[in-house]
Amino acid sequence: MNRLFQISIVIISLTNLLNSQSYFISKYRTENGLSANYINFTFKSSDGFLWVSTQNGVNRFDGNTFKNYLYKENDSLSIGSNSIKKIVESSAKELIFLHDKGYSILQKSTNTFSQVDAKMLTLRKGEVIKNISQYEENIFALITNYRLLLFDDKNYKI
Repeated sequence: MNRLFQISIVIISLTNLLNSQSYFISKYRTENGLSANYINFTFKSSDGFLWVSTQNGVNRFDGNTFKNYLYKENDSLSIGSNSIKKIVESSAKELIFLHDKGYSILQKSTNTFSQVDAKMLTLRKGEVIKNISQYEENIFALITNYRLLLFDDKNYKI
């Protein structure tokens, strides 16, 4: 009986050993190109990039290097804020970055951003966008702390 128990333990151990997988974990920090060490969330786009939202902007990771997108005051082509709340990919494969001032759309061909700000969205004083999702081809549903807005992204109309 004792011998049977020992053989069972050996078989179970070998089975676990043969089924185990090796994992390689890499750590990335500001020294590796990340814009900040505190990460809010990540998003994987359809083109395979990993987008990392940090306390200091958003970063695109290709598996080797980071490309940082930071807000630059007086630069309308930079991302609209360093505080990104959510990233959404539209059906047209555009990346939309929700932030405290509205949202920014990445123009992949030029690596610049177009802005949809609080004024365009007719946000009231104290109104903040909490969430965004695509409703129809060019229509986005925006949830604020007060209401639901449907915004036509092509014609810039509510």
